[in-house]
Amino acid sequence: MLATVSLGWAVLQFGRMLLSPLLPAIITDLAITEATAGIVLAAFQVVYAVTQYPSGEFSDQWTRATLIVPAFTVLVVGFSLFDVVGGLGMFVLAAVVTGVGKGLFSIPSRALLSDLFTTNRGRALGIYAAGTDIGGIAAAGVATVTVTYASWRTPFLPVAIVLGVLTICYMIMNRESYTIERTTLDIGGTVGRLVQHPRQRETLTAFALFYFMVGGVINFYPIYLTRTKDFSAELASLTFALIFIVGLVIKPSAGTLGDRFSRIGIAISGLLIAAVALTAVTFVSTPIYIWIVTSVLAIGYKTGFPLADAIILDGAPNDDMGADLGAARALFLGANAVGPAYVGIVATYGSYEIAFGGLAVCLLLAAGLLARQRIKPPTKTQFDWLFLIWILLWQLIYLISISSQFWDGFASVFIPHAWLMMRKMEFTSVAALADNHVIGHHGDLPWESLPADKQQYRDRVSGSPVVIGRRTYESMRVNLPGCQQIVLSRQKENFSPKTVTHAPDIDSAIAISRQTGAETVYILGGAAIYSLFQPHIDRMVLTRVPGVYEGDSYYPEWDEDAWTLISTREYPGFTLQKWTRKKT
Repeated sequence: MLATVSLGWAVLQFGRMLLSPLLPAIITDLAITEATAGIVLAAFQVVYAVTQYPSGEFSDQWTRATLIVPAFTVLVVGFSLFDVVGGLGMFVLAAVVTGVGKGLFSIPSRALLSDLFTTNRGRALGIYAAGTDIGGIAAAGVATVTVTYASWRTPFLPVAIVLGVLTICYMIMNRESYTIERTTLDIGGTVGRLVQHPRQRETLTAFALFYFMVGGVINFYPIYLTRTKDFSAELASLTFALIFIVGLVIKPSAGTLGDRFSRIGIAISGLLIAAVALTAVTFVSTPIYIWIVTSVLAIGYKTGFPLADAIILDGAPNDDMGADLGAARALFLGANAVGPAYVGIVATYGSYEIAFGGLAVCLLLAAGLLARQRIKPPTKTQFDWLFLIWILLWQLIYLISISSQFWDGFASVFIPHAWLMMRKMEFTSVAALADNHVIGHHGDLPWESLPADKQQYRDRVSGSPVVIGRRTYESMRVNLPGCQQIVLSRQKENFSPKTVTHAPDIDSAIAISRQTGAETVYILGGAAIYSLFQPHIDRMVLTRVPGVYEGDSYYPEWDEDAWTLISTREYPGFTLQKWTRKKT
């Protein structure tokens, strides 16, 4: 039975995890924004969260099988709907139906394992939770093939078929009766048990913050890598798979350690490790370092899943384990549901660095709440000092994580100017050009608007300094790109936005770029600026629009023997190419 329900969880998680690496293709195909996609994923999580408590309560009062079999059936319907999605409405319907099925399955299956494995509860739940990682590994691999050779809809029908087969297998092995009786939901009693003690309330709050972070990171990590780290879709999917490879080992190990030692202590360690890694990933850019930081992030946050469930079940009465776990997980997953919407909206209107910085702070707060349960209460004076240090610490981490302006100010005061000048920095040219290298005509684009190109362009440069010419600045004044604009112009002007700096010549523009302390500075045109910087740029991100257009401004020619085309990605109406200069 452990193998059957764990495999069922792995398959449904495989189907769910497919959505993350396929999200760029879904956004493009359905012509929706990241914010809309985030809200749809949040709707999935809300439905999943809402069904947690009723499914747990009913499985206590009826039987586990009475909930598990219908759950399998609803999941089969939900994943079949993904195969026929034709627009946003059907996408929302498929997400909601699948969320209901997952919610019906989650708590009764966990409660069943808790019934069967009383002394090795943590280990059994760790094996079950590792199904998420098995599904995630498979999803990353399948998504890599899918985005290359097929439609994003292709994998979902096989998921529905496998779940149908597992439904039959479960029914054959099941020895429980199927019972439906008139019953009521004792919401008040369940909530009262969960929050009757301050430590229980702190535990619930801590793991709610943890699940909020998970919802935000897991849904957007692949697209974060493609948009901000210049990863190809295939490389982002493989990096995403690394999270689940690590989790496959960490979850059973964390559960086993929790059976032998302190579950709370192990959970605190995991939260702190994840907070450090989530902050670090916003600073590193080399693939090898991103893989290392991603592995550390997975070690930290994958520890929390079996421990959260086991801690709740340890404190639940035998007859109410499903209800208590369901209510607690409804809270956790409610917080988890807000995560994708938070990251999607903040990334759309701010940057991923801001979004991930806030999530790192949530992990630190969660670790602090759990640590209060293991530390001897301090005296009033000690508490005042600890509280002050704690506030200053997380404020400092938060500022460093999300604010390039803070880092710029800190660097200008405390870091020697010569060090900044020697620090590794890359110039990346970003442009859209036709087959004849035309980029503009009478100050406008010669082709029809390309929404997907505008979105990837804005996401790429957000949070980074950019270099633009005066005319380009005037055309973008209403909605300036990047976090700092270096305007290269021979005409001296007093620019009103505080983020704008004037550079009279290219040498000044390069010097100002280095003083920002940024790893990447983007060159955004126009034509004269592209030509001036062409000998200095390290990378090019080019939107290639098919066709020959009439125009009056052109992107400069480049020697392809001196450059390497590292990735190509097809979009409706254009191809996105990424070039890097060969090392000499």
